[in-house]
Amino acid sequence: MNKIRKGELMSIVSELETLRDRLERVRDDESEAYDNMPENLLYSERGEQMSENVDNLDEAYDSLDELISNLQDVIDNN
Repeated sequence: MNKIRKGELMSIVSELETLRDRLERVRDDESEAYDNMPENLLYSERGEQMSENVDNLDEAYDSLDELISNLQDVIDNN
């Protein structure tokens, strides 16, 4: 891989890391909001949706983290 493509990948990884950090903050805020809900609302439609949101945000975070790792492997191997 030439320096230009490697540099481009490094830039992409940096941007993805920034996005991952932002996503983590949103996920943590949603999780905290869910954890602080009154118990009687946890099993309501709203509570169930918030729980699903946290699960989906976790999956998105993990996917983004894996993408960053894969790109970093490409950079490190060249």
